[in-house]
Amino acid sequence: MKKRILNIGIPLTLLITAIFIIGPACTGDQNDYSYNWWPDTDQDGFGDSFANPVMATNDNAPANHVRDNTDCDDSNDIIYPGATEVPDNLLDEDCNGKIAITFYADKDEDGFGNPNSPVVIEIDDYTNDAPNGYSWYAGDCDDNNFDINPLANEIPENGIDDNCDGETDLVEYYVDA
Repeated sequence: MKKRILNIGIPLTLLITAIFIIGPACTGDQNDYSYNWWPDTDQDGFGDSFANPVMATNDNAPANHVRDNTDCDDSNDIIYPGATEVPDNLLDEDCNGKIAITFYADKDEDGFGNPNSPVVIEIDDYTNDAPNGYSWYAGDCDDNNFDINPLANEIPENGIDDNCDGETDLVEYYVDA
């Protein structure tokens, strides 16, 4: 029993004493504490993540500075964490390191998607391949047939618009002068 009192009672007593002694020193007016403040050049409420912070209290905060440093482009007020992504402009509006691109469902995987099935997908960079099952390009008039797409040759007299140009079985010939 004596060992239990020593192992539990004494540390518990010391902890309670520390809370009463140290605890009040950790309270006070938050305006008395110094914080890091980052410049917010574009005034979107998010500071420049690449700038060095300035230390100041809430009462002495520098003009055009904020306590949030998550803006990835502090020169553009439409770019900040949580902003709405605008597809196909190659900008990362929400600072997540990705850009929003419109892709088209490509069921037959012929490189052309169904123009009636646009999907906005965020990708890391514009030089990558389209995600599986999607195409960068619309224009497929029959996304269930690999042989029908805008680059296909029109096959005469088959009753199908093979090259998706809106003309069925029309083959154009050009004079080679």
